[in-house]
Amino acid sequence: SRRRHTRYWRDWSSDVCSSDLDLRASGGQAPSIAVTPRTSFDSLQGGFAYRVTSAVNVFYSYSESIQSNGAQFPNNPQEGVGHEFGTRFELLGGRLSGSVSWFRVERTNIPRRDPNLPVPIDRLSGKERSRGIEMDLFWFPIESLQLVANYTDMDPIVVSNTASPVTQGSLIDSAFPRSLNFFGKYTFKQGPVRGLHATIGANHRSSSRPYGTLENLYLLTHPGYTTISAGVGYAWKSGPNDWTVTMGLKNATDKFYFTDTSIPGERRVATLSLRLKF
Repeated sequence: SRRRHTRYWRDWSSDVCSSDLDLRASGGQAPSIAVTPRTSFDSLQGGFAYRVTSAVNVFYSYSESIQSNGAQFPNNPQEGVGHEFGTRFELLGGRLSGSVSWFRVERTNIPRRDPNLPVPIDRLSGKERSRGIEMDLFWFPIESLQLVANYTDMDPIVVSNTASPVTQGSLIDSAFPRSLNFFGKYTFKQGPVRGLHATIGANHRSSSRPYGTLENLYLLTHPGYTTISAGVGYAWKSGPNDWTVTMGLKNATDKFYFTDTSIPGERRVATLSLRLKF
């Protein structure tokens, strides 16, 4: 499968658009509730692709995942199953390409804090599910211009949680139901400014629930946000070496937002870099 079993937290990046990929377990320090030990773990991955035309194919992938629950439940990992079906295309002589896919991911054996007990105890409980669509687009309308976009729309919800049934049907913590990413780059190919390039990027995230708030603050949400980034650079050749200098501005509007945890996101940051390739 071209993706690991991390659909809940998937993000995308390109040049000025930064991202993180994170797969977390709730964890905890309390003693384990009695469970049936396991001594071996197996997972399966597979899929197929079929070429409909020279420019279009369809594909399907199936994947199973195992995620350690740490020392608290050493023999009982989280387990997941993922399905993805879609189509990929390449048109206009390769200048326009992309994919559209539908996916469904489920996880079980998740440690969850029992809010009904006076001491902090986690239980292996529940099922979480995420299903939706994802679209990727790569477009090169002219040689000097490249545009990239990605959109994901999904419903990451708690299907069952015996430790805290009141959370069933609620949004999974640290998941963004909708995300949109855009990146564009223009490079001057000729004239006195040949080698100069400019970039612009945008990242939008819908409202989400902070990580780790499932049982006790399941109604708490962070508002959605959009960040803008931009940059300029210049590339030149000196003898056998290639040089590139780049100036960037992340979160150009100085937007205040929260990440998928309760930590404020990075504010406006200016960067300057020099790269030598030899």
